[in-house]
This record gives sequence, C-alpha cells and structure tokens, in this order.
Amino acid sequence: MRLIVVYKLIKGVVLGLGSAVVTALVATHSTVRISSALEALREEVVNSFTLKLVDLLLRALTPRHVYFLAAALAVDSVASIVQGVLLGRGYLFARWLVVGASGLLVPFELVSLWRHPHLGHVAILVVNLGIVAYLTWCTLRDLRKAHP
Repeated sequence: MRLIVVYKLIKGVVLGLGSAVVTALVATHSTVRISSALEALREEVVNSFTLKLVDLLLRALTPRHVYFLAAALAVDSVASIVQGVLLGRGYLFARWLVVGASGLLVPFELVSLWRHPHLGHVAILVVNLGIVAYLTWCTLRDLRKAHP
C-alpha cells in the first residue's frame, strides 16, 4: 500500500512541476521561440521520421493546445496527490477512489495501445491494472474480515 501512496505522491509532484514548466513557457512566450526554431529545423531535416516529429510538434505548439496541456497536467497532479494523501491516511473509501480513477483509464489506455503499440503504453497499462487489482483485493479482504 505504501508503494502506491509514494507512487501517487511522486506522480502528483512531477505532473505539477510539468504543469508549471508548460505555464512558464507560455507566460514567457517561449513557445513562439520554440516554434521558430522548429520551423528552421524543418527546412534542414532530411529524415522522414524527424520531419513528421517536427510537424507534430509544430501542430501541438498552438496556444490552445499548450494551455490545455498545462490544465490537464495540473488536474492530474491534484488528483494524484489527493489520492496519495487519502490512501496514506488509511481511509477505506480512498481505495475505491483510486480503483475507480485508475480503472476508468484502462479503456483509453487499451485504445492508445491498439493505435500506437509502444512499450510505454504497456507499462502504464500494467501499472494501472496492478493498482486496481491490488487495491480491490485488499479492500475486499478487509471487508470480509470486518463482516464475516
């Protein structure tokens, strides 16, 4: 259980820092400079994979996308920290909260894995399924002990 608490807290802090970095990039207009550098790089690139990557980054660096990314990172950060704190405090409902939150993502992770097979997607899916299975097992075990 402690491992899940630590994971949730570290994840929350890392995502919060990511949100702060993205927000700082927007506030200092660094996204404009990054876009300019990518445009210059695009003219020099000969590798088709790198060209696709540069095009993807250029499409993603619109202010709307960057603000959405910062907001999504911040929301996920707060949710992870809240889950970690509640689990750490030992609240029974916190287990179900984490099971629900982690389980809710599984269909999206499966679709993502299907569309873009990648080891990172597999790792995220395995971690979330492991958390869901372990917390469900622990909670049901504790409920059976409390109400034989």
